[in-house]
Amino acid sequence: MARRLADANLERATVEDAIERILRAFVAVGDRYAVLTNDQATLEAAHGELAAPLHDVLARGIETGVLRDDLPVEILYEFLAGTILKAIALNQQHRLGLEEASATAASFFLNGTRSRD
Repeated sequence: MARRLADANLERATVEDAIERILRAFVAVGDRYAVLTNDQATLEAAHGELAAPLHDVLARGIETGVLRDDLPVEILYEFLAGTILKAIALNQQHRLGLEEASATAASFFLNGTRSRD
């Protein structure tokens, strides 16, 4: 997962594109990510490594006025993490395909967190 996020070049993408890339990366490896959630030690180690790039994108979104600034990065991160987990679940349940789950989740997250200005 960390390699996928690094390959996504999040720092060079717009905030919107970075969030779409994040969601696509997580949903694409969702089956392996779901297995990790059963091992708490592995999950905690992975969280530390995976959270930083997401935090960076969210912080950049707030700084540039793309994302709302009335909530701290940590709260936006929690909403993004929940959106990722739901997109993975919907894909694993074969209710949405990879691209549809990723795109819908990105749209859902961005529409709810866009700057209100």
